[in-house]
Parts: sequence; structure tokens; C-alpha cells
Amino acid sequence: MQLEQLGGSKFTEIANIFEVLEKDGVRIAEAVKARTDDREALLRAGASERAFLPSTKAEADPEGLPEALYYKVDGVKGKLGIEKIGNLDPATRILVRREKSAKDDQGREKVPCSFTVIQGNPEDMPDTDYATVIVGREGGDKAKDELWTIHPGAPIRAAQGDFLSGSESLPGPEDGKKQRVMVTTVQELLNSGRMTKDDYVKIVPGSLDASLSQYETAG
Repeated sequence: MQLEQLGGSKFTEIANIFEVLEKDGVRIAEAVKARTDDREALLRAGASERAFLPSTKAEADPEGLPEALYYKVDGVKGKLGIEKIGNLDPATRILVRREKSAKDDQGREKVPCSFTVIQGNPEDMPDTDYATVIVGREGGDKAKDELWTIHPGAPIRAAQGDFLSGSESLPGPEDGKKQRVMVTTVQELLNSGRMTKDDYVKIVPGSLDASLSQYETAG
């Protein structure tokens, strides 16, 4: 299960994300069996086609490509914590952090680092009145459907990766230890050639300088 770890998007009228399933869980369960979803409704609501994985892979798709189903649940209010990097000042600083630890057989981290801007106030975050539920499965014949995430607003393909020099060695969070992180800028992400102005990063209200006190910053 890949529920969101750190991010700015928050529900404002529910205490537990699974309350979203109480509203529409029966319909979603039946739709998962039929491999149908609400991506057309989400596109009409403003989602980008780039945000969606295939519901069922085609022969031309890469081997191991995950599959996912997307469901729009209306009447769930929240605040959005995402932004296109093209809308940010190029000098904006970005926290590079591995939000959870999951290692392969060689002991290497499998979960890529995320990019988060920490700035502003909660009241400045845009409002939304629906949630997205994503049910996915990894590539392979024995893959099973899992609840990947439940979040406010439309799905996005969040920018993440270990393409910045040094980020590949950043650890996931460990109990009792300050996590090692990096700080980069919007311009440096664009200079990498791996991101465009249409890619998204997370936005979390607060102060980056204050937040860094809980981490160990990589030199």
C-alpha cells in the first residue's frame, strides 16, 4: 500500500482518508472488478492526460509498467498542495527527501526522492471539492490490486527521482535518527533536463529554514 507520506494536499472536513471510501466504496469495488474508472470525469475536471497510467497494459507498453484505476469522489473538501514548477520563481528552494524506505535485494532504496516546496500559509492553498482514489497494481502476472492513494483534487504525475547528484544515496526515514536530505532549486531541476515547467512539485505551508532543523542536510 502506497498511501501518501508527506505532502501539502489535505482534506479539511474528514479526519481519516478512509472516510472517502465510505462515500463510494461499493461502486469503486465493482468498478475495479470490471477494470473501469472515472478518468474521463477527472479529465473534464482538469486532470492532465499525463497523470494516468493505463488501466490495462497494451502489448506496446513497456514490460513491468504498472496499471492503475482512478476514481472521482464528489463532495469531499480539501486544500491542494501541488504546483507546476513553471509557476514558481526559478530561485525557489526545494526539499529533496526520500519519504519512505523500501529496499531491493541489493539493499538499495527503491522509492525515489520527492520534491517539496515549503512556503506560504494554509489559507493560501487552493480549495477543491472532490477526492481521487487510485487503485493500482505493479507489473507482472501475479500482481494484485492495491489501494495506492486517496487525496484531494485531480491526480497528477508528481515529479520525483534520484537524478540529482547525491540524491541516490539519501536514506529513507529511520526511527530515532535525523534524516539526511538535500536542498535544490527550481532552476537546478530544470537544468537537469529531467523536468519541464509542466511538472509538479508538492507545496507544504511553512518555512523551509524552520523545517530543516529536523533534518541533516547533505553537504
